[in-house]
Amino acid sequence: MARTRMMSMEVVDAVESVWRLFSVALRLGSLLMLLAQTKSTSPGASPPPSGSTSKKRT
Repeated sequence: MARTRMMSMEVVDAVESVWRLFSVALRLGSLLMLLAQTKSTSPGASPPPSGSTSKKRT
C-alpha cells in the first residue's frame, strides 16, 4: 500500500508540474497574441499592404 501511495503522489506531483507549465505556456501564448494584435492594429507599426508581402513570399 505504501509503495502505491508513493507512486500516486509522484504521479500527482508530475501532473501538477505539467499543468503549471501548460498554464504558463497558455498565458504566454495569449500575451503574445495580444501583443501581435496591438502591433497589427496600431498605425505606426503596421506592415505594408498585402501586395508587397506576397511579392516577398514568391
